Amino acid sequence: MYENRDYAYSSKEIHTYPVSTEETIGIIKSLSKKLKPWQTFDTILFIAINHLPHTYMSRKIMSMISTFCQHGLCWVVADVITFRRTKDYKFSVRVLATIASTDLLVEQIIKKRFRRRRPYIKLIRAMVVGRKPNSWSFPSGHSTLAFVGADLFARKHKKFRKLFYGFAALVGFSRIYLGFHYPSDVLIGAGTGIILSRLSEKLANLLGIK
Repeated sequence: MYENRDYAYSSKEIHTYPVSTEETIGIIKSLSKKLKPWQTFDTILFIAINHLPHTYMSRKIMSMISTFCQHGLCWVVADVITFRRTKDYKFSVRVLATIASTDLLVEQIIKKRFRRRRPYIKLIRAMVVGRKPNSWSFPSGHSTLAFVGADLFARKHKKFRKLFYGFAALVGFSRIYLGFHYPSDVLIGAGTGIILSRLSEKLANLLGIK
């Protein structure tokens, strides 16, 4: 009832769809009969976040945050800025190498392994802002890269760790709000990013290049 395959892998701009409380309840009741409990909860949480008030300014801000962190660009910029101040080339190279390898791992290997469809392909009433990605949904590449970068910088500059993690969380939130990911995509992506950051640190220690 709520599946819309015409949305799959289109890159066109689309409009958002206002949903009434009654329609939302109907969607939830229908989905609960077809999905496993965790999938139902994941979908309900997606709808709750995705259908928060959308204004011109909120869409603009969330879109800017999301775009700025595509493929880890935000951390590349941060890396360049911090390197100019600290001249710590070992950390700088580790950041760039970790960002690049994480992006490759998620986009080219993990996503193609799980092949999870985006929310807007399953939910007609998913509100999507901007161009629809041409890749799979799980895990969120933006969230993985946001948290791998946040963890790298937080462990290096502990004074600002709350700022780094807070920004990464905002990136993850934006992906749900804009309609591109389920909450589980974001949460697993965040955890994956932190794990990869710690592995990067261990590898640097083993190679003596921390």
